[in-house]
Amino acid sequence: IPSALLSVAKKVQAGEYEAGVTRFDLGSGIISLEINPKLKDRIPDEVLKDLDSVQAEIISGKTEVPRGDF
Repeated sequence: IPSALLSVAKKVQAGEYEAGVTRFDLGSGIISLEINPKLKDRIPDEVLKDLDSVQAEIISGKTEVPRGDF
């Protein structure tokens, strides 16, 4: 999360920050899909490849992730 805080701090410093909910997505590089290293060996290679594909589709905009309102 430090990258998220740094991103917001830079916007505040530049006078570009607007109060409200700040959302980050996979394309921002601030958040990512992570597999627990202790469990990775239990996940079939095909599923890991599918996860990589879905992540790429989310980043490209091909697959949209529903978002809740806060």
